[in-house]
Amino acid sequence: MEYKNGVPDFSPVAKAQLEIDYMLGGKWAKGNTARDYNFKQANERLADQLNNSPELANQFGMEAGGITAKDIEKYRIKNKLTWHELNAGVTIQLVPTEINAKFGPLGGVGEINAGAFEPGGFANK
Repeated sequence: MEYKNGVPDFSPVAKAQLEIDYMLGGKWAKGNTARDYNFKQANERLADQLNNSPELANQFGMEAGGITAKDIEKYRIKNKLTWHELNAGVTIQLVPTEINAKFGPLGGVGEINAGAFEPGGFANK
């Protein structure tokens, strides 16, 4: 895995990359709730993209037109994929769970938890 600015670049193994409206962070139980919220947005956004692109839907083994966020969730679980939140707090990638797990709490949620986007946080400098 190549690193860019000290962060692993998952783009070579990403099955999808998209932007979500609002990324939440949190630790422990709140972290699980935040990730559920982020993943729900990503599942919905990917379902919309697949429904609007028969070619893209075909790459996921699906048929455009009736794909739901629940279908994306089932696909993720079946194919051992997870969403990885990128450091900017907007972009999220669909990557192999095994690869993502090896890198720990790096990414957008880690940045949010570290206060990067708070007033005076290091992302705002």
